[in-house]
Amino acid sequence: MLLAHRIATGAALCAALIPAVPTFAAAQGAASNASSSMRGVKHVLYLSLKSDDSKLQTSDSAASKDQASTDQVPKDRDSKETPKTTLRFIVRLSDHSLETSFFGDVPVSIANFDLAKGSPERLIWQDERCHHVRGFPRMLLIAVDGVIAHGSDMQAVEARPRHIGLPIPWDKIMMASGLQFRADDRGPFIETRTRTKESRLSVILKMYMLPCDVQ
Repeated sequence: MLLAHRIATGAALCAALIPAVPTFAAAQGAASNASSSMRGVKHVLYLSLKSDDSKLQTSDSAASKDQASTDQVPKDRDSKETPKTTLRFIVRLSDHSLETSFFGDVPVSIANFDLAKGSPERLIWQDERCHHVRGFPRMLLIAVDGVIAHGSDMQAVEARPRHIGLPIPWDKIMMASGLQFRADDRGPFIETRTRTKESRLSVILKMYMLPCDVQ
């Protein structure tokens, strides 16, 4: 009788465990699906340029008022007096995560724009895929070259950062400002502003952190 009682108890225990097996498997599947589609970010970098030269900004403001007060200005004359600027930039970027990794120099050119008004924002780099958040990427302006033309005046630009052991550049790229955390219609971003000493340029870098699903 004791043997029969043990057999009955074992059968009852097995019957209780069998329904739990599919439930445990379903829970594992749900956890796996959740981990495969976790929320992450995709980094997108924009560059724009403004002038810190107060004389240039003042002359542009005066020219705008003069043009608004008269309709007799010939189009050819107006186009000749419009400042034309062409600049080339190199941004060194370091952005690493489990899913993707990037380190290198990103070149970008902006041609024939009015320096007094500033350049439009230009998309210069973006992540190849969505990835987990692993801190902020590092971005550094390492070169600005080109020509600033305002009327008959031509100014060559060749700005570089200072390096220990090398001569100080005539037009030095200054240290970037601290990170500014902001948001606009595109989404949240971090912004830095880097200035050149002699050419008085402000290069603005915006690194957007766009939410996405990590696959």
